[in-house]
Amino acid sequence: MAIFGEFSELPFPEVLNMMGRRCGQLHIQQHGRQYRLHIDNDQLLAIFCDHQLIKEPQQVRDTILHLSRSQDGRFEFHKDSPNTLRHHYEFSITRLLLGASTVIDEISHYRDRLPSPDTRFVLLDAAHQTLEPELQRFIARTEVQLLLGASANDLARSLGCNPGQVQLMLYKLRTSGLIAPLRAQPTTAAPAPAVPAARTAGGLVARLLGALGGRRKGQRGAAT
Repeated sequence: MAIFGEFSELPFPEVLNMMGRRCGQLHIQQHGRQYRLHIDNDQLLAIFCDHQLIKEPQQVRDTILHLSRSQDGRFEFHKDSPNTLRHHYEFSITRLLLGASTVIDEISHYRDRLPSPDTRFVLLDAAHQTLEPELQRFIARTEVQLLLGASANDLARSLGCNPGQVQLMLYKLRTSGLIAPLRAQPTTAAPAPAVPAARTAGGLVARLLGALGGRRKGQRGAAT
């Protein structure tokens, strides 16, 4: 018998925490995308997005974080035997949810300090720095783009993760002195077309001669 519901009523972390103790498949529909999680006794064995296996460990974490932050979508859990599940890795569901919760709390705590998602940053020097593993993984995945200059929105699109998470990483890298914002080049107004000197002088002379001619006619009229 399937267990189903809406994330608006029961958030994803609670659903995964409860279903993670069982053995089966958790199907999720959200914003036109389909996710399928193979789980067994608090172990995430595989996760698919639109029928594609998510292989990289960091992408697995990013997907769990994305699902944890969203309040939309519906789920359906089907109980299965272990031999029917796809077994590609063994991630502790408890640790995945704890990691996602930590990131969500950090984003909320630093929200007022996070850079704009459109601000572009450039990497200064990370070769000789000792960083926490999370930041090291982030730089390894984004170094090429950051050397050229990239924003949180740019990186989020290429990594397939939430911009808020990337903003947090960029904030940490900036406070460590490893990246700097790219300043927008000031735009200068186009200079007004120059009026040729000859035309300017000619116009002025013509106006002066006209004024003098008018004065002479007035004086002659007064004399007669």
